[in-house]
Amino acid sequence: MPDACIPGALSLSKCELVEAYLPRFSFTMPANTSPDLAALLQTALFDPGGEWVEGAYTDRWVANAELAARDLAAAFEKGGFSSQAGELLRAALHDPRASDKALGNLLHHLGPWAKPFLDELPNDPDPRLRALAVKLSAWTSDPLAQFWPTLHDASPQVRLAAVEKLAQLQAPTAQAIFRQALHDADENVRLAAAKAVQFIDDPEGAAALIACCAAEANHGQRLLMLANMARQISRLEGAPDHLIRRVGDRILHLLLQAFEQPEMQGSPHLRMEIFHGLRPFRTLEVAQAILRRLQVEKDVQARRILVLYRGFALVAEQSFPLLTDLLAHDPDPAIRSSAALLLEDFGAAACMPLLAALDDSMASVRRSAVFALGHCGDRSALPRLNQELGRSENSSFRLDIRRAIESINLRKSS
Repeated sequence: MPDACIPGALSLSKCELVEAYLPRFSFTMPANTSPDLAALLQTALFDPGGEWVEGAYTDRWVANAELAARDLAAAFEKGGFSSQAGELLRAALHDPRASDKALGNLLHHLGPWAKPFLDELPNDPDPRLRALAVKLSAWTSDPLAQFWPTLHDASPQVRLAAVEKLAQLQAPTAQAIFRQALHDADENVRLAAAKAVQFIDDPEGAAALIACCAAEANHGQRLLMLANMARQISRLEGAPDHLIRRVGDRILHLLLQAFEQPEMQGSPHLRMEIFHGLRPFRTLEVAQAILRRLQVEKDVQARRILVLYRGFALVAEQSFPLLTDLLAHDPDPAIRSSAALLLEDFGAAACMPLLAALDDSMASVRRSAVFALGHCGDRSALPRLNQELGRSENSSFRLDIRRAIESINLRKSS
């Protein structure tokens, strides 16, 4: 292809820069390959750079690789697609150093010029390219039949791509396939299937996930599956008994067991993922488990999250002393503030520790204490609240105090 066919053809110096700073192809280029064509293809596959371009509302990142892929498509549109160009592209697709993202970007922007290559990829001996074919394939009228062969491919990389592609469809008819994929020999395929299996309001899916977790030999893999289940549960809303009916008590007990496993000691992130799945359930068993975790938790970020649980009043005898101690002595103001808000659920018994918190050095803690006092409704707090109202110079804080006083007086008169 002559250089004149390349819109805005690269100068010789630019081609030399591409040759100097980007990886060379791992194959021998066809004879008489246009330097511009080679430079654009190298840029499309190997250049990680780009620049921020000012937009109407916000700046956007424009990658050099994307621009090069578009320029290639424009070149083929103007000058035609030669057999030499096809030979070069076919070899480039098999370059092991080209990332899946770069190959996908290139094929996407080539548009109709990519079709011959996309038609070849499903039967390519390289599993990476077969997996790429799955990712780039367009939906047909029967996606289950479309991806059925790839779900049984010898390569786990291809099977993983098929499960993830079908998961995007979110079709109920795909659930049987996901449940079957829970038994795949590859742990990454099993994890992808576990993410796709519906278990909320679906006893069959819940039973399949429970059996999969029980059979999973990789402990870390099992925790990741449970964390994913917890993530789905955390998005639910409703009364505890309603949630248990939707999720199933066996799933809830599975999460509770994982939450208290000694192996979770070194995984604060996974612990908190599972905590968020337990958080909607205000039951005695869950409250006891979260309280035990809070009593021994060392990670500050995890402790900040644990004190957001609103079911501690179910275990008041054990939790009240802990929460009052956190309010009075914890070095983290975020934890002290959350402890104050939790104490509103303990009624008049929380009045004295909350009044003491009005002397806290942090305004956020004092404000939380005022809010909690208003909800406790104990009129013995009124003298101190009126005292604070008279001496505070912060108008926003005075408004909070007035609201707390009004709330207590309303409870008093009712």
